[in-house]
Amino acid sequence: MPEGEFDLVHARLLLRLLPERLAVLDRLVRALRPGGIMQIDEFDAARAPALQAPDSAAHDLYRTFTTTKNRLMSGRNVDVAWGRKAAGAMRWAGLVDVSSQCRLELWTPRSPGLRLLAHHTRHLRDEFVRAGMTDGQLADVRALLAHPGFRACSYAMHSVQGRRPKEVR
Repeated sequence: MPEGEFDLVHARLLLRLLPERLAVLDRLVRALRPGGIMQIDEFDAARAPALQAPDSAAHDLYRTFTTTKNRLMSGRNVDVAWGRKAAGAMRWAGLVDVSSQCRLELWTPRSPGLRLLAHHTRHLRDEFVRAGMTDGQLADVRALLAHPGFRACSYAMHSVQGRRPKEVR
């Protein structure tokens, strides 16, 4: 990327996926003009608990599923908690006036979040099985995610902004 060329750089749900996220962040900061703004929107998926489930076994199944999914993602060098780390990383990269907002949503069976998790039970099936989950458990997860009484907390979405100093050192 050219250095000092952009007034705004926005990265959404990207850096957490990259093992070299800090080096990429540094390049993005250098691409900003002095006074330019960077916005990063990232999930913190480390904790997204079930809020309502049919019974304690369903709570346990959901916890097993989300814990296993996060372990699978971490094995791919995804930082599942990157959202909460983004503000500190932006300060470390030299940005000033860093501010952060965090948003949570209620996930219900019709929400895109739970539908995406249901998709993961199929798309990542082989990895889940290698990690110790059974096809029966994955089918039970899908049924739970579609249960009309099931509710979960979304991943925390961190929206972080910072500004490149007017005088770059």
